[in-house]
Amino acid sequence: MFKNISIILVDVQLPENIGLVARSMFNFGIPNLILVNPKITLPSEKAEAVAVDAVDLVKNAKIYNNLRYALEHFTHSFAFTARHRDMNKEFINSQEIISEIYDNYKENNLGIVFGGEASGLTNEHLSLVSKCVTINTHSNFSSLNLSHAVSVFCYSLFSHKESVNSNFSS
Repeated sequence: MFKNISIILVDVQLPENIGLVARSMFNFGIPNLILVNPKITLPSEKAEAVAVDAVDLVKNAKIYNNLRYALEHFTHSFAFTARHRDMNKEFINSQEIISEIYDNYKENNLGIVFGGEASGLTNEHLSLVSKCVTINTHSNFSSLNLSHAVSVFCYSLFSHKESVNSNFSS
């Protein structure tokens, strides 16, 4: 369904998060998983166990040593981060990026980047992407679990597609 979109996990530490991310991707039709500098040994029985029917996404994940190389084949890339940074980079919210993907980037190869559990993405990582994206949360706490953040994106993208398609068929 979204063959031009890849989810990229940078510095992921927990094999369960890899499996849960793959499962969410599979639920919402995103077929490409990329791991950058994973902090675990692969293949991982734990990742595959929680992936359930999405185990092929885990087994077929491409692995890179650094984000720069992982992004070479993408027209645009968007990094999800909980924190605004003082850098020369456009920050938008997750609703805006979903609309932009549909309005401007449907035919492009897109890399959707998420950071590891310990500290997310570095400023260096963010400097490599087209735009930075935040997920609207309550002001008390903006940090989401890695697999939850990916699920929010995947669901939002899928839901937008469904609403656009239903509007066209009405």
